Amino acid sequence: MSFSLILLLAALLGLAYTYAGYPVLLAAWGRLKSRSPAPTDRTPPTVSAVVCAYNEETHIAQKVRTLLAQSDRIIEVWVASDGSTDKTAAAARLGGDTRTRVVEFPKNRGKAAVLNEIIPQCRADIVLLADARQRFAPDAVMRLSEAFADPTVGAVSGDLVLEDMPDSGTTGGLGLYWKIEKWIRRQESLVDSTCGCTGAIYAIRRELFSPIDPRTVLDDVAIPLQIVRRGKRVVFDSRAKAYDRLATDPAVERRRKTRTLAGCFQLCQLYPWLLLPWRNRIWLQFVSHKLLRLICPYLLLLALVSNAIWAQHSMLGRISLAVQIVLYALAFASLILPPRKGWSRLLGIPSAFLLLNAAAVAGFFRFLRGFDTGAWQPTASEIDQRL
Repeated sequence: MSFSLILLLAALLGLAYTYAGYPVLLAAWGRLKSRSPAPTDRTPPTVSAVVCAYNEETHIAQKVRTLLAQSDRIIEVWVASDGSTDKTAAAARLGGDTRTRVVEFPKNRGKAAVLNEIIPQCRADIVLLADARQRFAPDAVMRLSEAFADPTVGAVSGDLVLEDMPDSGTTGGLGLYWKIEKWIRRQESLVDSTCGCTGAIYAIRRELFSPIDPRTVLDDVAIPLQIVRRGKRVVFDSRAKAYDRLATDPAVERRRKTRTLAGCFQLCQLYPWLLLPWRNRIWLQFVSHKLLRLICPYLLLLALVSNAIWAQHSMLGRISLAVQIVLYALAFASLILPPRKGWSRLLGIPSAFLLLNAAAVAGFFRFLRGFDTGAWQPTASEIDQRL
């Protein structure tokens, strides 16, 4: 067996495990896992809601009204205006409800720094963390609260539902990716804990919160994983729903994914214990779910180069190289050609796959440049997507 073929097989094996093998392992593991029923606490917990907002005057008043109407167990809604330059703080105060607490920070520092200051001031048993934009289902807070009846649970992630999602094109491919991602989180919850939460809708036990590095980009991963480190579980509850729309402009989604994947590299720098199996109880899940996706672009490149070398000596190698080239051509075609019925559906999945792997590479270089702050300031195109 030639060295180029060995490299090709190694690359394909890594890709196969990341995208197929790990989900199959989770499915089998979840079926075999025997979890004894935990004692339950039927006393409904009190809830403090925290919304970090930057220039969200369009959405914040409605968000506050929605949260206050969710449950009588919500004893306060904190709105932290993170250096907003619009009327976010004034809009949050419009309802005049005494449970609304608005804090204005003069400088946009990022969500992690804001949470470090606000969560310790919360008075409730449970802290609900949410963004301003997404709409909650009427029973979302109640569903999240119910999960804490299990004392082994330290954090609960809700289900972000992407509305008006086309079933074709790059956007449709990203929608399929998100459905698979949620399925993986559900299976991880059955095994033990998922590796993170959905930032738009998740809740934690206040007593388990530990301040995170203010530079942290992915607070919805760092906070849950620190809760896992303290011996509690992080679970995914699909009954607690929030609703949003995926940006129709692939460039907007690429920028978001680039920042998210750069944040994954940053997690390993800021929290190196995540890489140590004797300190990270869900090390296998973290590596399989989060880290292997970051090296897939390089496995793809290795597969292409080694296949090209092997193709010089083998007909089978030439056939497999042709298959790779066709798949890449289809992905690029979806990004270049105008959408067409039928073709758009066929091309959406490979183009979304290409976009996500390109974002992983861009995220790595963004990580190398360094994060001075965890602040997130949307571009004009992203603001347009929200309206």
